Formats: sequence, structure tokens, C-alpha cells
Amino acid sequence: MIKQKAMRIGYIDKLKGLAITFVVMGHVAEKSIGINGEPFNHIYDSFHMPLFMFLSGVFAFKGIKAYSGGEVLTFLKKKVLRVLVPFVVVGGIFSMMATGSVVGLFTGEVAGYWFLPALFMDMMFGLAAIYIAHFAPPPCINSTY
Repeated sequence: MIKQKAMRIGYIDKLKGLAITFVVMGHVAEKSIGINGEPFNHIYDSFHMPLFMFLSGVFAFKGIKAYSGGEVLTFLKKKVLRVLVPFVVVGGIFSMMATGSVVGLFTGEVAGYWFLPALFMDMMFGLAAIYIAHFAPPPCINSTY
């Protein structure tokens, strides 16, 4: 069986590239060059991570067609492998190099890796909301006033 290649949406890919560029540019400006508290930071901080978070979640649930237990478990497994495992592995290696322990990754001592667990939690809240909406009966609307 030949796996069909997913269709890409050009403007979404361009926005993702722009968001990644802004994240890298902002981190370089703040951490390497030392630009802090400037108008650049206020403008940059107002949109770069919300844009990145939004774009990360745009297609997060596209693979779920029926909210059966099997599909939900497959979704959870994929998200753990694609989001939490890189957080623990890459963040753990960096934490070990920076502090000599992986504990700092989970306590916030090693900053910069908050995005992946936050994204995972957002996906879990989204999954729960969609799951509840899918199975919950429609609200009773009383049309008499």
C-alpha cells in the first residue's frame, strides 16, 4: 500500500516559517545581544509565541475521524512521541549540560522548554473539549420567553 502524501497549505507553511524566524530572532536579540525592555521586545513579545502556539494547534486534531477509544489512544500516543519525548530527551540533555541534573527541566530552573509541555496540555484540553462536545447531547434551548 502506497501512503498518500499530505497536501500542504502554502500560506500556513509560510506563517510557520515566519513564526519560527521570529522566535529565533527574538531569542538571539534577548539572549545573545542583550536587547531587553526595548520597544522591539514589547512588539515581539505580543505576538510571536501566540502565533507559534496557534499554528502548532491548527491541524492538531485533523487525524481523528471518529472519537472511538482506539483513535483517541492513537492520538495520545502520537502526541506523546512527537511532543513530550523531544521535551524530555532534548531538554534533559540540555539540563544535564547546564546544571548537571535533569530536575531543572521540570522545576523551571532550565528555562526555554516550557513550550512543549504547554502545547501538549493545550492539545489534551482541546481533545477533552472536542470529545465532550462530540458525545454530549445538544443543549436544550427553550424558545419561549
